[in-house]
Amino acid sequence: MIHHFLLARMKSENYKSLNWITKENLITVAIGAVCGFFVLYPISDFDIFWHLAAGKEIVKERHLLFSDPFSYTDTAQRWFDVHWLFQVITFLTENAGGLGLLLVFKATLFAVSISILFRSVPDKRSVLLISLLIVLIAYSFRYLVTMRPIIFTILFISLFFYLLERYLKHRRKRYLLFLIPVQIAWVNSQGLFLAGPFIFIAYLSGELLNNFLSARFPDQFGYKSNLNRTDLKIMTLFSPLLLLSMLVNPYYQDAVHFAFRLFRNITPLPENIYSSNVTENMSVFSMMDTDYAYYAYSLIGIIVLLSLSSAFSKRYLRFTFLFSSLMFLTLAYMAQRNLILFAIAFIPHFCWNMKHLSFSSPINKKILKTCISFLLCIFVLSSIISHLQFLRKNFYTIAPFSFPVNSTEYLKDSSVPGNMFNADRHGGYLIWKFYPEKKVFLDTRLTLRSREFFAEYLSILKHPEVFFPGLCKKYGITHVILPQCGTDLYFRLTKYLYDSPEWNLVSTDGSEALFIMDSLSKDHNIRLDDVYSVDSICQSLKERFIDKKHLADEAVFHLANMLVKTDNLLSAESILADDRSQECRLLYSRIKLLKGQKDSALTILNKIITEDPGNVQAQTLTASVYLSMNRPEQVKKAILSVLVRDPLKVFNMLRVISKE
Repeated sequence: MIHHFLLARMKSENYKSLNWITKENLITVAIGAVCGFFVLYPISDFDIFWHLAAGKEIVKERHLLFSDPFSYTDTAQRWFDVHWLFQVITFLTENAGGLGLLLVFKATLFAVSISILFRSVPDKRSVLLISLLIVLIAYSFRYLVTMRPIIFTILFISLFFYLLERYLKHRRKRYLLFLIPVQIAWVNSQGLFLAGPFIFIAYLSGELLNNFLSARFPDQFGYKSNLNRTDLKIMTLFSPLLLLSMLVNPYYQDAVHFAFRLFRNITPLPENIYSSNVTENMSVFSMMDTDYAYYAYSLIGIIVLLSLSSAFSKRYLRFTFLFSSLMFLTLAYMAQRNLILFAIAFIPHFCWNMKHLSFSSPINKKILKTCISFLLCIFVLSSIISHLQFLRKNFYTIAPFSFPVNSTEYLKDSSVPGNMFNADRHGGYLIWKFYPEKKVFLDTRLTLRSREFFAEYLSILKHPEVFFPGLCKKYGITHVILPQCGTDLYFRLTKYLYDSPEWNLVSTDGSEALFIMDSLSKDHNIRLDDVYSVDSICQSLKERFIDKKHLADEAVFHLANMLVKTDNLLSAESILADDRSQECRLLYSRIKLLKGQKDSALTILNKIITEDPGNVQAQTLTASVYLSMNRPEQVKKAILSVLVRDPLKVFNMLRVISKE
């Protein structure tokens, strides 16, 4: 008897331990895992290293930071380090397992966030279609999920949606109370914490509006909130408590003022120096002629999907999701870095719409969902394979060519007195490597600077011959570190320093350059017009990437591009003469054009087009050459070739040709 009782008890406990293994839970884990896998890639974000340095300083000194300890230039603003919690957590993570563990931490956090968001809307329909679409969106915007405080914001947005949906379903006050610690953690982690109260207000106003409209117009508005008047009053009374929780931070109301100032900095106006000159703060639609056009088309695609799904479920229009989607769409329009936030807000909204789709014919509905799911399956599988191939080729913790690794090693081995001038994008890495021995000129914390300081910095880069000598005298600058890839912004200063007899180029690999004053580096000066010196640098790059041909080709391209910008065309030709990547051969053709050798350039370009007819850059350059040679038939042929293969890029092509 006892034996049978114990056996039955064991079976019952085993069943309870396995009852979490449901279809929805397995799908949730799978979606999270795939999305987390997509954001696993080398660190390329410039902010993370000053965040790590700040976290290290906080842990070491056991107090928070209220002023900038990392730069020697004057800062016009008090530092409201609202990211301190993120900084401490990431530093402790890096300290425990290095940058590799930090990458795993980011991927895990994103996977958890997507899983929570997926579970926020209960009783979903078309689960397969929704799951595939979420994964595809995560893949499309994966490079916006960087190792910076935005990853915490994504988690907190997911938690807000989840807890508020649970409150709507179960009407229990504890779900509202859980929002308080989430908001407190948010206000101490990232400057977008104002999104929390806005989501809450979207829920409160949306549910009120739905209740009102469903009572007045029941035929047009079929959704009525599960919350009664008492529940909505509780939410209303809870609002001040949520707002007050934003003051639970070391800077009190100043942190809230700072958050509003951040919002002002991304206002897409021509006179806004931050949104006009900082790529991540630019409106994505202002970059249609750049590589970021891909994000604009993805954003348009999401808007179309949301609009269509809303149109076919209009009777169950839920204003809560409409208001929250509009809020995050506004942020996405203002700055391209916020696109990922709109993509996150899209998920619960789309899940709701899919649950209430209404077609005139159920057969059409079933066929449509099946066809779309099949297509999405193909896209998702190809995305997974593509990312796997990317990781096989680029299995690094730090993205190559993104940070001044060689310049840092050179300065650590050589004791160079005086202050350094550096690009803002390099500032964080230099702080991480040198502080407290050396301080930087500036970094990407532009909110610490006045608009006048940033304008002066841009003027130095645009007109170095006018402003740079005075800057060196003012701050005692003796060495300069500049990026040579990713942007053309620093090439004027690079050329000025290279041509100046007062400065010597002591280290470069084409992706970065280190200049030291002549009085401190007389014995070392790299001459880029010396073919043998350049070939030596090129050979060292090949040895560095001996097992990674694509990276070796990219390194050679960066070096050749630097040579072109410093008017060393012969040296550039010498390293590009070999049959390298298409990008290198495109640059080689441009050199031929600079030298007036149009026929040679066309020979190179036609060879590239024969190999890859869809190469838009080659087709564009070919069309420009033929236009200068007054051969309209060939220009038309190049444009039609792009139109057939990639219609969206024709507009950019025409824009470039018109500039030529």
